[in-house]
Amino acid sequence: MSSTAAVAVAEARRRRSTREAGSAKAAHDAIRPFLSQEGASESATAAKLFMFDELGRAELLSHDQEVVLGKKIQQLMAMESLRDQLQAALRRPPTDDEWAEACGYPADQRRLFRDAYRERLRAKHAMVSSNMRLVIAVAKRYGRMGVPLSDLVQEGSLGLIRAAEKYDPDKGFRFSTYAAWWIQQAIYKAIAYHSRTIRLPVHVHNLLYSVRRARKALVLELGRTPTEAELAVRVGMPQDRLRRYLRASRTTISTECPSGKPGFNPQDQVLGDTLEARDTVAPEDCAERGLFRTRLREVMGALPEEERRVVTLRFGLEDGRTRSLAEVACASRCSKEWVRRTESRALRKLRAPHHQQRCVALC
Repeated sequence: MSSTAAVAVAEARRRRSTREAGSAKAAHDAIRPFLSQEGASESATAAKLFMFDELGRAELLSHDQEVVLGKKIQQLMAMESLRDQLQAALRRPPTDDEWAEACGYPADQRRLFRDAYRERLRAKHAMVSSNMRLVIAVAKRYGRMGVPLSDLVQEGSLGLIRAAEKYDPDKGFRFSTYAAWWIQQAIYKAIAYHSRTIRLPVHVHNLLYSVRRARKALVLELGRTPTEAELAVRVGMPQDRLRRYLRASRTTISTECPSGKPGFNPQDQVLGDTLEARDTVAPEDCAERGLFRTRLREVMGALPEEERRVVTLRFGLEDGRTRSLAEVACASRCSKEWVRRTESRALRKLRAPHHQQRCVALC
């Protein structure tokens, strides 16, 4: 090789490395905002950037290469399908010899069977690894929807693997066109399951996505924020149902987050410190109620069974709901007059001097 040709080759290599470095920097700049939003440390961010860089280094495949790999993957899936059928028939995992025989390899070609299986596994790995940058590109569209970008890439890679297993190269389209749908579906399902602290059903998540799109369209048409009634008409559902779904979609926040109130140090004051527990029973009130129930049981235990039942139903001592004479008579399958006399007899007993001290202690 002449010196001029060597210089030209070196210059071409330098330009190619410069382009690769520039594209890597551009990819890092595009991904870094998503990673910083996750709150990761600088070292963790650098590690994830390195991971994304490694995933994007694989060379893209030509259409002819995709066809060759796709056919090998189809053969791989046929072999694994035979293995699953054998396992179902035998009710145990088949041996390699049984599997090879089912795939049409005689006993003297076991090594050929293993080599063929490994080659087809490598074809699947090559198809998946060469298209990982497509997963990253799709995941970046959903990077601000509540799920970390690295998790979206992981879920998208599962969709890519599924696409490689289902791809039919005889239909003539590129693999990336086919795989994009599977990747998007896997990522969208992950968002539906993991983007909220309180998970919503997938059909509700899909409905809320339609509501968001309808709201954006109405804002462009009306030039203002649409009302709930207008939004309900656009998506075709009753307004009260739409209001219930919108209320369920509210974002939750942690009580450990900074309160944000002026005059407080966020490190010392969290939101949970500023919330009032209105429905909480104080410990002393809880103890007093327990003591009240104990003394009430002691007082009522002195009455006969039928009188205790009538008084309990009449004054709602168990469920807190008072009842009329007719309701108590219906529950006891007796007349109202019998209920009235039984109640009067029970109250006279409770007013007796030896019961009055206990009754006063309850007050």
